[in-house]
Amino acid sequence: MDPSKTIPQYKVPDKDSPTWSHGAKKMFRYLKEPWQRRPVTEFRFEDLERYVPNESCLMPNSLASELAKLGKDRALIMHSQSAKAVAWNFFREFALSSSLLDEVVLSVEDANTLFSGDTYEWDHDEATLKQNLHAIKCTWIAAAYSTLHSSFIRQAHTYAMVDLLPPRHLGKARSIITRVGASTYRPLNNERMLDEMLDLICTKAAAITNPIEASFFLWLHIAYLQPFLEGNRRTSRVVANFPLIKAKYTPLTFTGVRITDYQSAMIAFYETGDVAIAADLFEWSYRRAAEKYAGMEYWGRQSFMQQSTD
Repeated sequence: MDPSKTIPQYKVPDKDSPTWSHGAKKMFRYLKEPWQRRPVTEFRFEDLERYVPNESCLMPNSLASELAKLGKDRALIMHSQSAKAVAWNFFREFALSSSLLDEVVLSVEDANTLFSGDTYEWDHDEATLKQNLHAIKCTWIAAAYSTLHSSFIRQAHTYAMVDLLPPRHLGKARSIITRVGASTYRPLNNERMLDEMLDLICTKAAAITNPIEASFFLWLHIAYLQPFLEGNRRTSRVVANFPLIKAKYTPLTFTGVRITDYQSAMIAFYETGDVAIAADLFEWSYRRAAEKYAGMEYWGRQSFMQQSTD
């Protein structure tokens, strides 16, 4: 049976940004207030502790269910390109998109040159691209052969930040006070508690049966916790793909996401716990990725093992 004849085709959103919901527009109005005038907020232990996997919903339940069906259905559609080619396109597109959200200045042409070259001299932007590529490839392998555990999140941080941070900070809870720029949010600053909260985030995410909700949960909560000295948002984007890849759903690339929208989604969640902007952004990005990276079921992983660990 030809899967493409039995599964409905989905149209990729043709706008260059999400159609914002009423809730998102309300949060954008909140964020227009100069950040110095907004209330100071601290880490909300109660939000994480009250969350019950498969009973609580961070993303609206109807949306999570709709995107889960989309991700699963699109994974069953045979892609016109070879499975290996589609997978490598995903790795590279994720690496570039994630790097751009870190304010790396690289064009698609620059990135393709780096991906195809054998250079061993990297500046900071090029190293960021290189490590994002390595991190998502390692996540691809890890999701196939292991369950989600906080040790993987720490390892993902190491993959993403090696050569960019001193080794003593890789995968380690920070012992240094940190602040979020242009925000009144004050992250948790206790090394022991950071480790405990990261373990709790991972335990709850691993118990979530809907891979979309699990992905959304990890994406927001890892960034919110700020467990590492640097690279928290970068790590959250990598780890958000773990439950999707493990379930053989189409993955998430964040392609085309504007930095300003991304920052607004994060700061709105940090300061208020509101997910409206984040949910609209995630939905828009996931629908685009689902259209482009169909056929996950056929990609396989063994052929990438050697190349991912070279």
